[in-house]
Amino acid sequence: TMCSESGGGEVATALKDAAVVQNMLVSLDECRLVGIVPLLSALFLDAKIDQSWLQPPAASDSPLSANHEETVTCAASALRVLTNVAFLDLALLHRTLSAVEIQAEFSHVALQILESVGCALRRGCPVQSTSLHSSGLQPDKAYALFSAILDELILLLGHLAVTDTSGQSLFAGWRNGVMMLEQLCSLPLPYFLSPRLREVLLPTLIVATYKNKQLLSVLKRDVSTAVLANFVQQHIPGAGGGGGAGGWPTSVGVP
Repeated sequence: TMCSESGGGEVATALKDAAVVQNMLVSLDECRLVGIVPLLSALFLDAKIDQSWLQPPAASDSPLSANHEETVTCAASALRVLTNVAFLDLALLHRTLSAVEIQAEFSHVALQILESVGCALRRGCPVQSTSLHSSGLQPDKAYALFSAILDELILLLGHLAVTDTSGQSLFAGWRNGVMMLEQLCSLPLPYFLSPRLREVLLPTLIVATYKNKQLLSVLKRDVSTAVLANFVQQHIPGAGGGGGAGGWPTSVGVP
């Protein structure tokens, strides 16, 4: 249920029985989210999912074949599970991923995804008509699969950027946090122009830099704060009034 192709977060409304949801969360807590982080590590650090999978056979030894499609789909589904957990119990997600033995691994994997998949989307061309492989995917489908991975990760990072009970946020206190913010700010242009993709990326950038002057200075190197301020004013009623520390309205919430 949590890996539904309909999109992240819908499990929160699909499961109506509070007892079922609670039991499921207890199980996920006890088994450390069923090994999803090690799975992502295997996919992105061992299987080397990267931009080469979007290249035609002439330019790559590993085009996105049918087997690769299953691997990429698995990666997107794994990230979607974590996003759904964030909707159901954000404290559980913080508690699990903040554990010392998991935090470093997740941070490394997240940075690798931002670097490799972001690069793949910058190089990929979703409108080409030639297939990437004689038995593989069309470029538009490959592009969509990589986009799904990146979208899920951005949403997940937005939830993790919300300061947890220990006062530590993902971008401010975790390993590779600043580098992940830099990668988010350098994502392909559609994430800043497309209405749908703006709603994926901009809330995460806002919550990442909220009340944090150091992170805001990192963001300013590549992104105009006016873009984020306009987004806040358009989506949060009454947010155009005063500003809080770090330059963002005090009513800014989670993605």
